[in-house]
Amino acid sequence: MSSYIVCYEGDKVETAKIEKALDVYNVKAQITSNVWIVVTEDGAADVRGNISKNFSGRIAVFKTDRAAAWRNIMCDGQWIKDNLS
Repeated sequence: MSSYIVCYEGDKVETAKIEKALDVYNVKAQITSNVWIVVTEDGAADVRGNISKNFSGRIAVFKTDRAAAWRNIMCDGQWIKDNLS
């Protein structure tokens, strides 16, 4: 399984669409208001495609590696340690 950073921009309606679409991923965490990490066997383009249907805002999906640093994030830092790959 790989982890991906999902970043997006949109109005409240568009943001709600993305957050609902993220429900297909069982392992995920919200990092900031418009940034999530998802863990999946899908590739980056598949993640983007799965969550951007009916979404007209900006979206970017990046595969992560093991290096990370954070401060004042929305999710539990332990989740990142346990799931970042």
